[in-house]
Amino acid sequence: MNAFVFSGDDVKDIEINFGMHKNIIEGLEAAGSNLQHVYFNSGGKWYGQAVGPIKTPCHESDPRHMPPNFYYNMQDYCEERRAQGAKWTWSSLRPNPVAGVSRGSYMNITTSVALYAVICKELNLPLRFPGSDFTWNAVNDVTDVDLLSDATVHLSTHKACENQAYNINNGDLFRWKELWPKIAHHFGMETGPNLHIELVSMMGTPDKKQLWDKIVKKYGLISAGWDELATWPFADFVFNQPSDWFQNCNKLKQAGFHGMLVDTDKMYIRLFKEMAEKKMIPDYAAQAKPLGGPVKVEGKGTPAMPGAESASIE
Repeated sequence: MNAFVFSGDDVKDIEINFGMHKNIIEGLEAAGSNLQHVYFNSGGKWYGQAVGPIKTPCHESDPRHMPPNFYYNMQDYCEERRAQGAKWTWSSLRPNPVAGVSRGSYMNITTSVALYAVICKELNLPLRFPGSDFTWNAVNDVTDVDLLSDATVHLSTHKACENQAYNINNGDLFRWKELWPKIAHHFGMETGPNLHIELVSMMGTPDKKQLWDKIVKKYGLISAGWDELATWPFADFVFNQPSDWFQNCNKLKQAGFHGMLVDTDKMYIRLFKEMAEKKMIPDYAAQAKPLGGPVKVEGKGTPAMPGAESASIE
């Protein structure tokens, strides 16, 4: 129903995100709208993934962790309003990372992976996994945004699904150590030894912004500021998980939704191709060689990507 806004402060996140949730509902009611159903996304944060290691697979019946958690406020509000006589019903899905084609959507990991690969390629670097060794080997799930949309419609139009929350994923599980080489192959790159870096700081330096401007010009990409594209804090979160991260989705299947048949490996490649078609990233299969060479940056003291000796920052 509303987009997630991340402030870095759990209490402030409640104020912002629950505030949007509550204001939209009450605004529609005040305007005399014939509100029938309220749908809202929650996610793996419900189970405490942002707090520390969790048990897997996650089930909808698992106990809550110690608050604050604005997902709890959103669902509690809907349940309380129903108990007070609200005529509308509600439903919610709890995906882990969502994969789709977008710019700046906080929980969309696809754009960040693609932009990281493009920068590495243009610097003539191998595609190193930037996360922890544990996450490299951990079991994960993800949800295709089109699948999420289909499930949203299902919950909102089937009476048996009313006033409940459901887990969702593509229907398969993956490990980054198995998926990463396929991503590298798609971009025409070699992999290298894993190198644990903080993307939010490493990808935010002036040299990356300047390089991106050159890439946009050379490949004729849509003009978008570097800071408007990826969400590096969320990428760091995804690549540094303290436990496996996947859910049991039997409840959604038993509710009559059977669309969770997405091959995650093929999904990522399809999304990268769609990003290239939309000129969000270079289409390396059809374009010229990467820029390569040194990237000049005004000023001193700007850190280069680790291992970027062949494309040093002057």
